[in-house]
Amino acid sequence: LAAAYAAAGKTDVAKEIIDGLGLKVTAYTEMSGSYGSNVRDEAMILETLALMDEREQAVEVLQNLSDYLSDQRYWMSTQTTAYSLLAIGKFNAETGDSETMQFTYNLNGDGNVKASTELPVVQIDVPVADLSQGKITIENTQSGVLYGRLILQGQPLRGEETASEENVSITVRYKDLDGNTMDISQLNQGDEFLAEVEIYNPSTRGRLEEMALSQVFPSGWEIINTRLNGGPDVYAGDTPEYMDIRDDRVYTYFDLNRGQRKTFRVQLNAAYAGTFYLPAVNCEAMYDNTINARTTGQTVTVQKP
Repeated sequence: LAAAYAAAGKTDVAKEIIDGLGLKVTAYTEMSGSYGSNVRDEAMILETLALMDEREQAVEVLQNLSDYLSDQRYWMSTQTTAYSLLAIGKFNAETGDSETMQFTYNLNGDGNVKASTELPVVQIDVPVADLSQGKITIENTQSGVLYGRLILQGQPLRGEETASEENVSITVRYKDLDGNTMDISQLNQGDEFLAEVEIYNPSTRGRLEEMALSQVFPSGWEIINTRLNGGPDVYAGDTPEYMDIRDDRVYTYFDLNRGQRKTFRVQLNAAYAGTFYLPAVNCEAMYDNTINARTTGQTVTVQKP
């Protein structure tokens, strides 16, 4: 509300609203609703102080947000990350420095590259496959402060996934259409079967909201999308909030009460002969990375009858 008054030019009213309020927010994480967190709310405080030109208080909040953004042990949702960058961008826009970010960078000694942008944030891809030295040099060629951060991300090599469970458990079974458990390491071409995933909430974190189950299937298997037939899916299991069925994968979204189990099934066909890789099945809360579970992957074979 104070930010709204400040944006409207009524800074006196904005100051009355925030008078006596602190700059810290008690730690919390909301998995649904506003998808908020204490860091997201402190970013809103920074935005408000920047609009009000209260720079002395704003710097204190800015430093705290910078610490969160730089701490690789602290996970931030897209909501929290976006609002933090938005608020920092608004603060920097009021510094009176150059409106253009200018710098040069050098990757592995291959020569300096000049960069310039009017955006508050710029991201540059750094190839790592052929780097022998792994050296990055950045030089700030403007009058304002430039904040640099190196982010490394990737995925486990085939067969190197590890199973884990944190505040939610996952069980994956494969069954024939009569409900009998089967071994999918070696299938006959044309076999139809079910991928059954059971998710259980052990109640360590209360009700789990905005859960996402990700299943990626081998290229030799085909997903049978029974929704295209217009009739009921007799194999589907529990009803999710939404199921996104694509060519080679299925994303399932749902909530889970304390102590509740939900089972989701996908009908499959062993369509193409050959040897393929079945990636790990993963389930996680989209707005809280302390709630997650995953299996390991495995090699599967489809043989001609």
